[in-house]
Amino acid sequence: DRAVLTDAAGAFRLAGVAPGRYTLDVRRAGYAPAVVPAPVPGRPVEVRLRPAPIPVEPLTVTVTRGPFSPLRSPLPASFLGRASLDREQGISLAHALERLPGVRTLSTGRHVGKPVIRGLSGARVVVLSQGLRLEDYAWSDEDAPSVDAALVDRVEVIRGPATVLYGPDAVGGVVNAIPAPLPDAGGGGAFARGEAELGGASNNRELALIVRGEGAADGWGWRAAVAGRRSGNLQTPEGELENTGLEALNGEAAVGRRGAWGSVTARYARYGGEFRLLEEDAPPPDSAAPEEEGPERKLSDDRIQLLGSFPLGALRLEARFQGQRHRLIELEDDPEALRQGRRVEVAVFDLTLDTGTGELLLHHAPAPGVQGTAGVSAQLQSSTGRGAVPLVPDASLGGVGLFLLERLERGPLTLLAGARADTRRVDADGHAARAFRALSWSGGAVWRAGPLSAAANLGTAWRAPTLFELYA
Repeated sequence: DRAVLTDAAGAFRLAGVAPGRYTLDVRRAGYAPAVVPAPVPGRPVEVRLRPAPIPVEPLTVTVTRGPFSPLRSPLPASFLGRASLDREQGISLAHALERLPGVRTLSTGRHVGKPVIRGLSGARVVVLSQGLRLEDYAWSDEDAPSVDAALVDRVEVIRGPATVLYGPDAVGGVVNAIPAPLPDAGGGGAFARGEAELGGASNNRELALIVRGEGAADGWGWRAAVAGRRSGNLQTPEGELENTGLEALNGEAAVGRRGAWGSVTARYARYGGEFRLLEEDAPPPDSAAPEEEGPERKLSDDRIQLLGSFPLGALRLEARFQGQRHRLIELEDDPEALRQGRRVEVAVFDLTLDTGTGELLLHHAPAPGVQGTAGVSAQLQSSTGRGAVPLVPDASLGGVGLFLLERLERGPLTLLAGARADTRRVDADGHAARAFRALSWSGGAVWRAGPLSAAANLGTAWRAPTLFELYA
């Protein structure tokens, strides 16, 4: 989670790095990236790059919870960098992912979409932010991942079962939205910088403004960003699609400190707005029916994340905690008020999901060529509902998981194996509590030959039934 630029002669320096084993990912436009080990303490590292016309990003952290080359991964992994995300110029993370093989979108309009991996979506695909699960009400087509693509630096996708690493629901795969690392003063002087981006679209008369600022001093780094969007109805050759506009205001703020003892980061992120929903059976604009504005979703998702990484000799302890409040309200015009010539919006449903998540990961390297991670994760949830339609009863949910993943590299051969035990409990008002348990495992092998690799993997995954599947 650190980055630095070289000077004109190619020299670089990362200050205040804790003792341990690290991986350097070195890139320059027009050259093939280089991945080299960098033990600390150790000798200065010299990296030689060779010209190459095709840039390939060599590292992913989602497959093994640590820096890892996709060409050595038994699990199929893909990624989108900042440049690809910028070309999408949209708010929807799922729509941007359609550039990747094996990924599609279950969409409701241009701005709302759920990722589909190998035909699976909703509660069968786990979406992460900075490696921590994002929770929502997976029953709804309009409840998309609460991530603005404009505020993401990189997206990594695992296609296929990944329950061992990320717990229940990772049946179809995993999507990990990773923000940019906090800036690093690199042992130099303090600095601050900022930028503003203005964008527009003609079809739906959309206007977007993104403002970012960041800086660093000594071992501290910070970043803040706000993205606002407003759009009208979509236009088609057959006319305007009524009730398809949106207003959204999203943002994040993060501060962190690094040193020889490790690093800590605190991050707040918000995703929210008003999304109007296209109705399949809505009356045409010139009909004699009472004028309605159509249904509207109000969404707010607030997250606070605390992340820490601490070297312990040959080990590294990683701690992750997140508090998330996800609120979903659907409004419609009251038909009785419309008959009286008044427009009054009423809440059809008003759902709030509060989630606390914690993870402890112990990374270890007991021998040359052998690396692994042991971890424990826990989650507590509370779901409450109001509104005219009682969709599901109020409920509390919880779960605990234990896992172990080991990796062995011997020349061109890489072996990966892991296992996990999980339990989940659902306690809904007016119903007996229910518990679900499962064991999952995975294993695979990769043989790499230069720029090519052959991989095979076998694994199991599971998910517990959702609150809506049990009680809707």
